[in-house]
Amino acid sequence: MKRFEPGDHIVMRDASDGLVRAATPVTVIEDSPARLVYFLTEGTRFFMRSAGRRMSGYDPDAAPFEEHTWAGPGSLTVKPKGLGFAVKAFWRGANREFSGWYINLETELSRTAIGFDRRDQVLDVLIAPDGVTWQWKDEDEFADAILAGRISEKEAESVRSAGLRAVEMARTSSPPFSEGWETWAPPDGAEIPNLPPGWDLA
Repeated sequence: MKRFEPGDHIVMRDASDGLVRAATPVTVIEDSPARLVYFLTEGTRFFMRSAGRRMSGYDPDAAPFEEHTWAGPGSLTVKPKGLGFAVKAFWRGANREFSGWYINLETELSRTAIGFDRRDQVLDVLIAPDGVTWQWKDEDEFADAILAGRISEKEAESVRSAGLRAVEMARTSSPPFSEGWETWAPPDGAEIPNLPPGWDLA
């Protein structure tokens, strides 16, 4: 499949084993052999299966889709090739104050006709704007996924290792943390993309 061009609208999905768990339409900034860079525009509608219900026997893969709308000044994601995470930059307020980095731990991208699929690994990392202060996110849900057998113990070790690598890259100001994404802003009048027909079919 051909690479996408800057400005193309694509669909980023959490999908594997024939099941779509979440789908978000985004706009491409860069699609190169080294990485994918894209942004999520304020007001974008996206879908994800119900999550966060920590109850006995709950299976998030069997939950129904729920529609959401992205509020706030949007986000930018850099997904380096060969690393088990994506780096997300977030802002808050009308003046777009940089609020920090969100490290989404996930599998390698799989290119599709409408965008990319990957499997979210549940655990995430929050890194403060100083690039040094950090913390794990969703450790309880990560433990539940391991207990339920959705993530193996070996895979869990790899996920945590990827998270710590991202923390070290931020601490040492390695790319993409050194590339000035903190001050990036989408072009004026950026179009809000929509999900195409068939987005829910893996």
